[in-house]
Order: sequence, then structure tokens, then C-alpha cells
Amino acid sequence: MSHIRKAFYSIEEILLREVISNASDALYKILYESLTDPSKLDTGKELYIKIIRDETNNTFTIIDTGIGMTRNDLLKFAGVFDELRRRCIRAFIENFHAGADISMIYPIGLGFYSCYLVADHVSVTSKHNDAEQYLWESSSGGWFTIKDDTTGILEELLSIRKKKIKEKYTDEVELNNQKPIWTRNPKDISTEEYAEVCKQLTNDSEDYLAVKHFSVEDQLAFRALLFIPKRASLHLFENRKTNNAIKLYVRRVFIMENCEALMPEYLHFIKGVIDSDDFPFNILHVRSQHNKMLQVIRIHEDPTNRVKISSFLRYHTSISGDEITSLKDYISRMKETQKDIYYITGESRQIVEQSAFVERVRKRGYEIIYMTEQIDEYCVQQLKEYDGKKFVSIQKEGFELSEDGTVVE
Repeated sequence: MSHIRKAFYSIEEILLREVISNASDALYKILYESLTDPSKLDTGKELYIKIIRDETNNTFTIIDTGIGMTRNDLLKFAGVFDELRRRCIRAFIENFHAGADISMIYPIGLGFYSCYLVADHVSVTSKHNDAEQYLWESSSGGWFTIKDDTTGILEELLSIRKKKIKEKYTDEVELNNQKPIWTRNPKDISTEEYAEVCKQLTNDSEDYLAVKHFSVEDQLAFRALLFIPKRASLHLFENRKTNNAIKLYVRRVFIMENCEALMPEYLHFIKGVIDSDDFPFNILHVRSQHNKMLQVIRIHEDPTNRVKISSFLRYHTSISGDEITSLKDYISRMKETQKDIYYITGESRQIVEQSAFVERVRKRGYEIIYMTEQIDEYCVQQLKEYDGKKFVSIQKEGFELSEDGTVVE
């Protein structure tokens, strides 16, 4: 077991995701049963999952008010658990001898067994409505015990947690009491609700510029809620160093922040959430499956998309006045002898209009594109050309025009 733990050391964060997913299933089960028998919720109508971290005793406690397990349930659970343990070890050994990358060995359905990636001892205290409270304990060595539990630990932990909540401010988001906004019908969501969620996701005090809320039912079903902020990030040109802000969820369970696999670098300024019921919870660790499934959502950073997106670019030019023009319209106005797209960069339209470079080219009867945003020069470097016409800066050293309007090399 210790060898497996070392192999999985880099993915210990899956522990909470897996256990919380199990707790969430327990909540859904008790809720489902209560639809036909409301008395199922008599012991507690509040459905929630809570996590307690005890640094003194070096423990994590995950509490849910789900359906609970009887003694027979725990015995069945132990049998399934033991089989899963054997399967994990067998998969590890087989892949190890086959020379596979150990960091990529992650059996599907690790589930509760992920607890042993970080713990030597695990205990489960469970109370079913139709049974007594039991304590199931096990170690990574494989043994387990089941016994009656008379400590009242569930009630004690709940009272301690409630006291802490009253005494201390927390940033907890109660997901169980409210349906995640991205799972709701966009028609039922107000602008104010979108604005509030955007501020939570982006930590931005300003409202968003645009929002896109949609779902896809195709080879892969997913829901997405995406925001475009009003202002560009101060780290706009450090996108290779700065992660995007797309949060990945699987069946409403949070998986990871800044999921780079979902967005190309040129869209790193977009913030939001993507949630899919089709992903496995271990999507990030099954590499081949990860690539295939996430790439269905991702817009690839390739020349085809680059050309498509460039059609949306708009600029002021030396003849457009207060209007902005597209590259397509610029080309439609080019002289027959003009081979390239002429542009100039600067801090503002007013500054570039006064440039001697502009005056010299304008006198020859050619239109110049004014690029006054920080991102413009970067775009040109990436595009290089549009519709077969090269971008040429009239500021570059040695720029000269021949009689027919072509650039003298």
C-alpha cells in the first residue's frame, strides 16, 4: 500500500472530491426516499455536507445528513471495499511491471479508497433511520471492525460545528440549499443574479461585459456559464504564466480551479464554470480519456480559429472617421496595386493621426489602420496576414513604398 500511496502522492487532492461525492449520493438517496415517505426526514430535515479540519489531531472529518448505513450495509460495503483494494493493488502491480508511467496509474472508481492516499486509519460512524448507530474502522493494512457506537459522536460533532459557525465568519457556500445557477434555465435568471455570480467568480467589483449561459447535448453533454469582464487583466500579456479562471465541475461536484484544458490561451480572460455529468470524477488523472473528453469542449488554438476570430476585429483608420472598420472592409477599399495591409501602433488615435509616418503614406492615397490597444500588436504578430494580405507596419525601419504602392524590400 505504501508504494501505491507514493505513486499517487501528487493527486492526494482527489480525496475530498471522492468522499464528498459519496456524501452527496447519500443526500440524494434520503431525499428520494422522503418523496414517498416524508417521515424519513424526521430526524433532520436539513440536508448538508460539512468538513471539519482538526490540526491538533491531524484529522479530517466529513459529515453528511444522508441516508446512513445499517450493519448489513456496512458489511456489504466492507466486501466491496476489500475487492476495490485488491483491484487497485493488482492494477498497480500490472502497470508497474508493464513499465507504465506510475503517475498515470489511476483505477477508475477509486472512490472511498482514496482516503488511504493520505490516511493510515479511517473510521466511518453511520446512523440509519431503521437501525442503531455503528462504527466501522479500517487501516490501510486491510483489516476492519464493525461495532455498536454509543458515543453520540454525530450529535457532538454537529453541536461543535454549529457553535463555531456562530462564533466565526466563514466563506462556506451552501450548495445543498440552492441549485447551482448554471443548472437553471437562463430564462429564469435575472441580470442581478448573473452579476452577483460573476463577482464571486472573478473577485471583480465591476459588472461583466457579456455573459454566455448554455448547455450542449451531443457526444458529450455539459453546461457552461461564461463571463467576459469589462476590463482587461493587468496580466494580459502574461497568459502563459497566469492561469485562466474556468472552474471544472462534475455532477455539481467541484473538481478544479483554472482548468487550462478547457480554454485556449487566447481566451484566458474568460471566467466561468463548466459542469458535465458525463465526466468521471477522476477525469484529471485518466490522461487518455481526459484529453479526448476535454478537447470536445475546448476550442483549439489553431490557424483555422485564428482566421475566424480575426474577422471580428475592428479598427479606426485614416479614412473611417469616428466609425470602426473590419479587415474585410479595409481590403475591399485597397487600391488594385496595393499588396499589403498598412498599420500603425500608438497610445491613442489622436497621437497616431499626427504621426509623420501616417502623413507620408496618406499623401500617396493609401488607408492606414490605427492600432491603439495593447493587444493589437500581439494580434498582428500572431495573425501575420489576413485574406492573403500581409500586415506591414509603416513605422518599421526602412519602410518605403514604390510608385505602384508595393513595399520596397
